[in-house]
Amino acid sequence: MASQPDLTNIAISSGYATLIHTQESGGVSGTATNLYDGDGTLIPMSVSTSVVSIIDGAYDFDVASHDGSNGLKLGGTLVTSSATELNYLDVSSIGTAQASKALILDSSADISGIRNLTATGTITASNFTGTGNTQIGDAVADTVAMNATITTNLVFEGSTANAYETTLSITDPTADRTWTIPDATDTSVGRATTDTLTNKTLTAPDINTPDIDGGTVDAITTLTVANNVDIGAYDLRAGTLTADGLTSGRVVFAGTNGVLSDDSDLSFSGATLSATNVTSSGTIQAEQLTTTDDLTVSGLATVGETLAVTGVATFTAQSLHNGGMSTGAMVINDGTITDTSGAITFGNENLTTTGSVTAESFVTGTLTVDDGSITDSDGAISFGDDNLTTSGTLASGTQTVTGNVTASGTVQAEQLTTTDDLTVSGLATIGETLGVTGVATFTAQSVHNGGLSTGALVMNDGSITDTSGAISFGNENLSTSGTLGAGATTVTSLTVTDGNITNVGDLNTDSISVDDASVGLDIVFGGVTTKNTITLTDNLADALNVTESTNSYLKFVTSNSGEKITLGKKLEAGSVEIEGSAFDIDGGNIDGVTMATSDITVGSGKTLDVSAGP
Repeated sequence: MASQPDLTNIAISSGYATLIHTQESGGVSGTATNLYDGDGTLIPMSVSTSVVSIIDGAYDFDVASHDGSNGLKLGGTLVTSSATELNYLDVSSIGTAQASKALILDSSADISGIRNLTATGTITASNFTGTGNTQIGDAVADTVAMNATITTNLVFEGSTANAYETTLSITDPTADRTWTIPDATDTSVGRATTDTLTNKTLTAPDINTPDIDGGTVDAITTLTVANNVDIGAYDLRAGTLTADGLTSGRVVFAGTNGVLSDDSDLSFSGATLSATNVTSSGTIQAEQLTTTDDLTVSGLATVGETLAVTGVATFTAQSLHNGGMSTGAMVINDGTITDTSGAITFGNENLTTTGSVTAESFVTGTLTVDDGSITDSDGAISFGDDNLTTSGTLASGTQTVTGNVTASGTVQAEQLTTTDDLTVSGLATIGETLGVTGVATFTAQSVHNGGLSTGALVMNDGSITDTSGAISFGNENLSTSGTLGAGATTVTSLTVTDGNITNVGDLNTDSISVDDASVGLDIVFGGVTTKNTITLTDNLADALNVTESTNSYLKFVTSNSGEKITLGKKLEAGSVEIEGSAFDIDGGNIDGVTMATSDITVGSGKTLDVSAGP
């Protein structure tokens, strides 16, 4: 757009400042143009041949006399609403009710957030959901007509509002059902409640577990039941009681669930009771007792003479056999076997117990202790030439073994000596000296307070520690595939089999020589700047000398006031620059030298002889 014309000093009229003109030099057109007064002041209005606009939101359009009779018209029709009434439409979100604002539905014709809605007529809705408390009616005279089907349970609060309610639930019907409430004031009888029925007639009832508190059952000649009859803790009286399925002569006993039963293993013949197996949880007393099968007694068993059991004899309490006992196998769940004559013999049979065996002397071919210990109050246990094997702890005072000692658990002894090998997988603790003629092998911790003497020592995993601070191997070799860590260590020779010696503070040695000429010797100065040094001794005529036989190649002299480096052989260099402020060449020839950029200065009183010069 062209800038607005300035009418200053243009003689249009004497009052040109009141003349309104357009920004466009062509006047009003189809494109909106701003308006100005005669001296160029902007009027906040733009016009075109079709639109009149307020130029931006910084300006107001005020209809001063809008009073319902005169004012704003739209399409020729007077707008009768006031500004306050029009502002009711100013909502922040459509579809949500706001205080003091009009209700405007969203695009789905829905609205939410209404607090209270009061109607004096009829409210019709396809569906109605109340999410809070809902009251229908406010008096008993109000009625509710349900012309619909209830699809959910009815929950009744009762007169007290608390955490307990009563729910009326309907089982999902498989056909149309009708439940008729009689025309009477009554109380329902429930299945889970205790109720009293008065003047009721039961026709062909099926009564399970009835409780008949009194009355008389008359005129019954035959009573047939299809299941058990339980009369509780009361007597059943009959002149004769016949039980089916019992055999004459057998002892009748209470079987499963108290049913009377018998068994061929227990019977009477006159005054004799015969039983295949005898099991008692109480006391058995007999002059003589013989069974061809097992005998189990939980109480006291007293037999005056001989007890003979072909099968297994099991006693869980005290058992007295004055005449002796003969049995195939005997099991004692808890207790001891005591013979007053002082000796118990099991012949060639095995003796097995999960408890303790205590005796003055004990002789056995093989002794196995699954869990426990062997203790001798006199202080000595001898196994002769037999082996001792344990997966637990071997603890004793002084142990002397002529064969091998092998333990997968712990070995504890005041002193242990073996003339052969010793192998310990667990903890080995020796109070005094451990002496092993053969090989001592430890796979766990081993403590020897009095020292260790062995032909060879093998440690699969661990370390050797001496609390007194010194370990001596004498003239023997020490070999390890792991790490050798120690404080001060003195060895005749040390071989690390191509391993590394690391983290050394100061290394004092007479010489360092190459191990393999094909590999060579590589001395690497790998420190950072100023940290790689070779320190010489002061004031020596020969502090460091690089030699071959008697030939000196490079010698370092640290004599006071005479420090120097002496080359003993010819020095050859390629493109090498020697820089410095003072170099003395005391003799010899300088051949093939080109003075490229500097002059040669001859000192005062000196002669420069250029024999072949121009």
